[in-house]
Amino acid sequence: DACHDLAVAPDGQLLVVGRAYSPGGIATPGALMPNLGEGGFAARFDPDGKRVWATYIGEAYAAGIDADGRYVVAGRVTMAYPFALPDAHQPVFGGGGRDAYVLALSPEGALVRGTYHGGPGPDAAYSLALTTDATYVGMQPGSPDLATPNAHQTAPAGNGDVMILRLGVIDFLAGQGLLLEEQLREVEALGLPVRHQRRLVEHLTLAD
Repeated sequence: DACHDLAVAPDGQLLVVGRAYSPGGIATPGALMPNLGEGGFAARFDPDGKRVWATYIGEAYAAGIDADGRYVVAGRVTMAYPFALPDAHQPVFGGGGRDAYVLALSPEGALVRGTYHGGPGPDAAYSLALTTDATYVGMQPGSPDLATPNAHQTAPAGNGDVMILRLGVIDFLAGQGLLLEEQLREVEALGLPVRHQRRLVEHLTLAD
């Protein structure tokens, strides 16, 4: 087993994510994923270093704790898992052998929100940055159609591109019932195709 990243809250709560090889001894009762699958884990520890909860998960590379005390994880998966809510930015696995995922767990370890981000190519998320109103995700995209219109770079320029994904209330939190009528009108006013209204990211850019 290996730690890939960790995050510490102001009150000393700790989120640790990484690679799991052990088939047992990691997940706590009631975990989102009680059995080893994709080969990752997420675990919360209290300020005294005692484990509060832990779950197996997709390969996990980035950890964060948001202003509301939710535990955010990003990484990659090679098949569908119960990470995404029905009304999420991308509620289904996109294929291509690998998708990025971003999810948030409650202080008790329950799924609060989650989404895939990927297409027909191999996509993965490796870093996170959180603000009060958005989640920024650093990715390596392999799919050609993930950028929104008018992005800095709308298509890959070769192997090893970089993608910055910004998830806000409209997409990442849609499954929480926070998709307000006013926000829907703002999305429609952008004049984007239906696909991009469904999978809107407020700022999404590629850089070779």
